[in-house]
Amino acid sequence: AGVMYEDGVCLKPNWERAADLYQRAAAAGHPGAAARLAAGYAAPSGGRDLAAALWWAVRAKTALPSACMQVAPLADDADRFVAALKGWPAGQLNACVYAAAVMASLQSELASPTLAAAYGQQGRIRLAFAPAAGRIEISDELTALAGTQSIGDSAARTALVDYVKGLKDRALARYEKPAGIASAWRVESDHEYKAVR
Repeated sequence: AGVMYEDGVCLKPNWERAADLYQRAAAAGHPGAAARLAAGYAAPSGGRDLAAALWWAVRAKTALPSACMQVAPLADDADRFVAALKGWPAGQLNACVYAAAVMASLQSELASPTLAAAYGQQGRIRLAFAPAAGRIEISDELTALAGTQSIGDSAARTALVDYVKGLKDRALARYEKPAGIASAWRVESDHEYKAVR
């Protein structure tokens, strides 16, 4: 329901309503809801609340550059979290929110434990993000699910990887990359998919 309000699917887009539904889903333990909040608050349509975007990314355990994780121990105290951000050097918050937004956008889509199974696959997909370059490399260790190997296995694996490439392209296009991101920043995340019984 949150996605429907955020994206305007059969409904008028309404970020406030989407955020409320995502918060309820996050409280109920939905694996991608907190990441959707991080990605949404970083987007212009979400009102660009940078502190909220980074706070939700930390709570979602989104992969972030180490410089952005300085505030992670404060995630249980929103006031202290925001106060700490005010002490950051100019540009660091924008850079961290960009990295968080792109990674959270992908995390929210890849969090489904049944994603790979829908393609008859199991294994791991790894994302390696270089925020300064605005580039994400995708690698995988995917294999066919037991009992599903067929002549179409290679095509199914390719289709899943192509789907992830499409998500990557949309995430990079959704957020404007700020100037001044440290060229050494790297972010990696692994998404594991086990056989679903």
